[in-house]
Amino acid sequence: MIELSHRSKQILFLCCVPIVIGVFCALVYQFRSWYLDDAFISMRYARNVVEGKGLVFNVGEHVEGYTNFAWVMLLAMGFIAQLNVPFFARAASIFFAVLTLFGVFMYLRAKYRRNPVFLLIILLLLASNGDFAAWSNSAMETMMFTCFLFFGAITFDCRSYKPLFLSGFLLTMAMFARPEGCIPVVLFSAFTAVSSFIRTKNYRYSLLHAGSFLLPVLLLYAPYFFIRYNYYGYLFPNTFYAKVGNSILQVMRGIRYTANFIFDYVFLIVPACFGYIFFFKRYFHFVLLILFYMGYVVYVGGDPFPAYRFLIPLSPFIYIGYFFFICKIYSRLKLHAVRRLLPVCIGITFVVQVMQVWYRHDFLRLYADDVTRVGRKIGMWIKEYLPSDTVIALNAVGAVPYYSRLKTIDMLGLTDEYLAHNNSKKGGGLAGHELGDGSYVLSRQPDIIVFSGPWGHELPLFKGDYDLYANPLFFEKYLFYTLPIQDIIFCCYVRKDNRYLVAVLDDFLSRL
Repeated sequence: MIELSHRSKQILFLCCVPIVIGVFCALVYQFRSWYLDDAFISMRYARNVVEGKGLVFNVGEHVEGYTNFAWVMLLAMGFIAQLNVPFFARAASIFFAVLTLFGVFMYLRAKYRRNPVFLLIILLLLASNGDFAAWSNSAMETMMFTCFLFFGAITFDCRSYKPLFLSGFLLTMAMFARPEGCIPVVLFSAFTAVSSFIRTKNYRYSLLHAGSFLLPVLLLYAPYFFIRYNYYGYLFPNTFYAKVGNSILQVMRGIRYTANFIFDYVFLIVPACFGYIFFFKRYFHFVLLILFYMGYVVYVGGDPFPAYRFLIPLSPFIYIGYFFFICKIYSRLKLHAVRRLLPVCIGITFVVQVMQVWYRHDFLRLYADDVTRVGRKIGMWIKEYLPSDTVIALNAVGAVPYYSRLKTIDMLGLTDEYLAHNNSKKGGGLAGHELGDGSYVLSRQPDIIVFSGPWGHELPLFKGDYDLYANPLFFEKYLFYTLPIQDIIFCCYVRKDNRYLVAVLDDFLSRL
């Protein structure tokens, strides 16, 4: 082991922690142009509940188009405090990421004080992870969920009541942040009951232990679940029905998604696997969590967004496994010449990971992503120029509906009950983008229909777009408009019989 005096350790921490923070901040800044459009869906729900309209996307429509109740409530607090909520959401996301980094640091420091150099190496590796930094910057609930999941897992101790209750509370908060928080709750409660019974051969004792872990779930989440079920009418959020089916193609898509993640991080994951093999008995619950969580990601078919959003919550556990590996290998290597190779290997790992930020194709997509900026400008233009009772149908239901405040038909079904429950998901297409029903959209008679992303397009991109484009009634009832808005060309179809709206747009074009 690397032995240092107490003063040397203090100097090491004082020198290296600012470097870790600096690397993380540099990567967050690198992804500054990316802001996930879907973040505005949660903001719209939060704003509506604060304004007394209910926890809804469109007023009067009880559809659960979000999966992040705790995050929505946090954003609602931002609205109550009259903050700039888009900025607040991003700041909160970064805060939970930093809290997770701090948690990894404190956990490893408490358990393995004799390895400060390796501890700081792991912290630096996690802070320099491009996926971790990207989702820290996304304004989504991903980092909140990751934080609660990690703290819930590290406080878990099936031998004592107090840690069990605390772990249960933190994992209950993870369930409020994301429904998949139920995975560790089910796993750890079963693990607690079984391990307690094996240790004591007493059913009552094992049930009491499991009960102390589940108590926060029963006190907090069970009443919430009952209320939300009565409010929305379904066991799962609408987004689950819109995205998840039961086809083998969906599972194959999930396997590809997970395999790509493993391939991109094979230099970390393989050593982490050996690390957990070395400490298997002590961290069996971590292994269970990683395996079952990956199985869940495979089943639901992965995620359409770049930077492996669904697997980010496992990042702290992967790096902890890597820490176990390098500690064990270093302690077993006797030859100093061989030991010197370990820092070289770690350095290569760091360089390869950081280089991914500049060459991996999904990161390059993030740098070019303009959806939120375009949606914001179009939404603000719509709010300024078009009537407030205009109904718009589009696929990108984030920034445009948020800033325009218009009643919105979600053509991908995330916030639309009919589409989510009346369309099959084959699982072979892009996750979350397979739904569409042109006839249904036409029956709703929207005033504006936008193909593709928020900027629109004359030609179709998604299934609902193609359904509309192939329907003769669509071209009988709608006119195509190309509208210059600052540096954006907004393409949309406008209902012909809405003469006032047509006149407004014609007048706008005549003034250019």
